[in-house]
Amino acid sequence: MTRPRQSAERTAERLRNLGHQPLILPLTRPRHLPEDAEKALGRPHSALVVTSAEAVRAISKLDLSAYLDVPVFAVGSATADEVRHAGFCTVRVADGTGEGLARLLIDLDRQDLLYLAGHPRSPDLERGLTAAGIRFSTTVCYEMLPLVWIRSEVQVLETAPDAVLLYSGEAARLFMEQPLVRDNPDFWQNCRALCLSGKVARSLGEATKMKVSVASQPTEEALFALLS
Repeated sequence: MTRPRQSAERTAERLRNLGHQPLILPLTRPRHLPEDAEKALGRPHSALVVTSAEAVRAISKLDLSAYLDVPVFAVGSATADEVRHAGFCTVRVADGTGEGLARLLIDLDRQDLLYLAGHPRSPDLERGLTAAGIRFSTTVCYEMLPLVWIRSEVQVLETAPDAVLLYSGEAARLFMEQPLVRDNPDFWQNCRALCLSGKVARSLGEATKMKVSVASQPTEEALFALLS
């Protein structure tokens, strides 16, 4: 598991229930910026847009009572679950991609949106909204800081894991840049890289010796299906 630890713990529990033995090795850790989000929430907007559950966690300690009736558009089901958990009443869910979320907002002609974003992030959502003339503002409410695996963290691995789950292009890039991956390609050649989308798979680059598989849909369920 390469996701940030809080998300990875939930995914790991699901994997255990399916009979797998997950190992959590996060590639990033979040740094929340709730003050910036609070200022943005105080400005006029007709709806909120989120492309990560981490954005919701970043605002979770704020007093959100004045905003819980504001519609929220979430990129996918896992993010939507976090939005509902935070108490928001109206949630619309896209297909798990930034492009799909942009299409949903364009089809509904939603304007004056507040996008609670992270850094770094894919440009797909903002690019699509801008091209369609949708009015929106972006506020970065969290940053994902890269982590470097140290050898003691992976000493439990006498052999490479059967699979590594990759949820984003940034995660794929950071995985390939890990010294313990980059400098030991033969160790990982029997490990399968299971990718949430083709875009994630392409971010691995041509240097990987791993067998790469892509989920049929950008959902965790479809990603898990690759383990069968």
